[in-house]
Amino acid sequence: MWQKLKGAAPYIVFLAVIVIYHSFIKIKFGDEITYFGAVLDKEGNKMDLIWDFTVMRYYSWSSRNIIELFLVLLSHYSPVIWKIADMGILMLLAVSCVKITEAKDNIILKWIVIFMILLYPFIEMSTAGWIATSTNYLWPASLGLFALSEIKDIAGGRIKIWKYILTFPALIYAVNSEQMAGICVIILGFAIIMSFKEKKKWVALIPHLIIAVMGIIHVVTCPGNAKRSSIEVIERMREFDDYGIVRKAVSGYGNMVNHFLFERNATFLLFFLTLTILLFIKYKTKKHGWIIWVPFIVYLIIQIPVNSLILGRVYTIAHIDSEYFMGKVSTFLIIASLLVLVLLVLEMYYLIDDKKFLITLYMIMMSGAAASMVLGFSPTIYVSGNRIFIYQYLCIYITTALMLHRYHTELAENVKITKTGPAKLLDPEYISLALTFILAVKSIISTMDYIKAWQ
Repeated sequence: MWQKLKGAAPYIVFLAVIVIYHSFIKIKFGDEITYFGAVLDKEGNKMDLIWDFTVMRYYSWSSRNIIELFLVLLSHYSPVIWKIADMGILMLLAVSCVKITEAKDNIILKWIVIFMILLYPFIEMSTAGWIATSTNYLWPASLGLFALSEIKDIAGGRIKIWKYILTFPALIYAVNSEQMAGICVIILGFAIIMSFKEKKKWVALIPHLIIAVMGIIHVVTCPGNAKRSSIEVIERMREFDDYGIVRKAVSGYGNMVNHFLFERNATFLLFFLTLTILLFIKYKTKKHGWIIWVPFIVYLIIQIPVNSLILGRVYTIAHIDSEYFMGKVSTFLIIASLLVLVLLVLEMYYLIDDKKFLITLYMIMMSGAAASMVLGFSPTIYVSGNRIFIYQYLCIYITTALMLHRYHTELAENVKITKTGPAKLLDPEYISLALTFILAVKSIISTMDYIKAWQ
């Protein structure tokens, strides 16, 4: 009984926090109030109204037709329905992340995963309205991760039939978001290749990949997306049509590294510090082992308040002039950011001996980065704000937890770490636990202050 309660404790704490969040949230602003909530207020059959709205949006504005179907319904009826559904989605996200990171039987790692999710700045889910933003970003992320969390069981032939069936509607909703569709194509494609090489049941994953690819095709062929892009170019970024592929890619890259490298970002700090500590433990007996700390020190230097202020001014000017990451100063920033990212790739390479596992981590990180960078091909890249980064946040959390899991099962034995008494406090898992707890509490307090400010 005690062991079951102990194992459920992280979920109980997570549920308590999100219940508190939603008990204070008031639906007073956003697209659900100004637009989507009024769709079903017109006279006529509800089904006909929804169909007419969906067709209109498909041809004039958006390919997110499945997402907007739920958005219209949730915006029209009581906010209580959305709150209950949203809490369920968040619990599904927590359970899926724990399963992906194989933290189910490691209570410390399970706590770390839960605290990392709570570390995410949930106030970003209110930027276009709580209902509108969550259904467009949080829900696809959660449902997509649920489907992806079952890959291992599907390929191994261990999944229960009812759960296998549930992965399909979850994936269909998830890939209606273009960012999540891209992630699913990358991860599922990689999983099928690896399953084929290992002679597992890769065929069972083919339907999932087809759904993900169809999601991409739906985005690319939707006439509404092209029409919206033309309108947004005129209203927000007239020079966008003059940008080439490289310029758009650089804009997406710049937007991403600005958020994770050149702004104070607790998630990236946690990831970088965890990676450095694990690498130091592995090579601390080697000559010049202290060099391992150099990349992290370089990152901290970038984070010096004065430097951050200067960079903030540079990015503000760049944003106003729409000359993002261009010019002499911006060239320096590109070089500096690429240097940090190359060092991260090398550190992961020297940390992980299992090349299959290493490639898996690379694929997760790459899919998250790609989901963020793809916004460079949209004229609304700066309008969407930081909510677009939720997928990359989750990829970083999962990668961090997987590295800790590998340490727990492999590296700790190889380096013969003593994990009793005070020595536990120096264990990477306990350091990460303490850091994620502190950062999560800070994030929770900030989120509550924001929610209360809108009462």
